[in-house]
Amino acid sequence: MKRITSAGVVLAAVLLLGSCGGNSTLDDTEAARLFGGADDQLQGDMGLDALAFANVITQVGNYAEIYERNLGPDTPFDLPRGLNELWTQGGLLYPPPAR
Repeated sequence: MKRITSAGVVLAAVLLLGSCGGNSTLDDTEAARLFGGADDQLQGDMGLDALAFANVITQVGNYAEIYERNLGPDTPFDLPRGLNELWTQGGLLYPPPAR
């Protein structure tokens, strides 16, 4: 379950979905399928509620939001993302395929 959730928050960061909505919306095909409950079979196969991923993102945010809140510049740690960035931004984070 931890791996599924970790992959979900990273994928939400790629899709620009966050706790405040981000730049993407659940109308986007992939975002709606994975986070909006449009693909009940995917979450059901994992033993999850249809809106499980949407609930996690709404409550704690995507990977970038979690990192910034706990380790980012506004915390005592003040750690730069570095290799914890998405692969599209020079880091190592890449969400696994959902299927």
